[in-house]
Amino acid sequence: MSELDRYLDDLGDQLDRARPRRSRRPLLAIPALGVVVVAMTLVFGPDGQRHPVDAIAAARAALETNGQILHMRVRIQLDPSVKIGPGAKIAHYDEQWSQSDPKRWRFRATRTDGSWSEFAYGDGTSTDYDSDTNRVRNITGYQDTDPQARPPGLFGVSGNRDPDADLKTMLATGRLKDVGLVEADGRTVRRLQGGDSLRDWTYDVDPNTFGPVGGSMTLHRPNGAAEGTTHFAVEIYERVPLGTDVFTIQTKAQPKVHTLTEQQLLDEFKHWRRRVKTWGRCVQRNHGIHKGCGPSPYVTAPGQTG
Repeated sequence: MSELDRYLDDLGDQLDRARPRRSRRPLLAIPALGVVVVAMTLVFGPDGQRHPVDAIAAARAALETNGQILHMRVRIQLDPSVKIGPGAKIAHYDEQWSQSDPKRWRFRATRTDGSWSEFAYGDGTSTDYDSDTNRVRNITGYQDTDPQARPPGLFGVSGNRDPDADLKTMLATGRLKDVGLVEADGRTVRRLQGGDSLRDWTYDVDPNTFGPVGGSMTLHRPNGAAEGTTHFAVEIYERVPLGTDVFTIQTKAQPKVHTLTEQQLLDEFKHWRRRVKTWGRCVQRNHGIHKGCGPSPYVTAPGQTG
């Protein structure tokens, strides 16, 4: 996949997150999840009395920002049975800072070899960076309502342009159900479960704050067979004051910076698409031989010059 394809997928996959409620208590990650279910639908309210609680609504509220910056760090644990190509760079940590007013966010994906990618948005400018190329790209001219202003999803479920895979969407549409309290690795958590034909979800939250603790997602093939389970553990869940400098992307020394407008990017993309079609027809006429067709247009994607 080219840098542009990956970037456009990220843009298309960015899904809206809501404004989590106030809570400064960080929630530590938990490892593998237990299976002992304690059926319980009542909790103590502020007055010490027992009241029914809407765990789904509370879990949604915990993912919303409310006059502060929400900071989360998620550790991703791939299913060991899934075969990964030698030398493949797999996301290991996803970290995000976000606020709603004014709308700003920064997302950092750290891979197993220590390399990283960052994406950010603020003041109408979308920024992306990859440590392998040490290249920064700024695209100006966006509005806060544009898709590019929406942060990527955490928990490793926002890919493939599938909004239904977004955690907040699954909470809002009732695809996750409260199954009560569970003992997970010596800790009591509130478990939410659900899914669809493509995936099964387990999402654990703190039973008091309803902040995210961890969980897993199992993907299914069209024939129903499980393809592998990805576990995630929330290592940081906290709020920091507005104005804290957390939205500046981190780069290596002397990065290459390229800035262009949204329209310039679209124009470059249209030109690139024409080059791809022309080059592809030439290769097809040559029965798959690239010689004589010129350099591959996939080597340099739109917006990557400079």
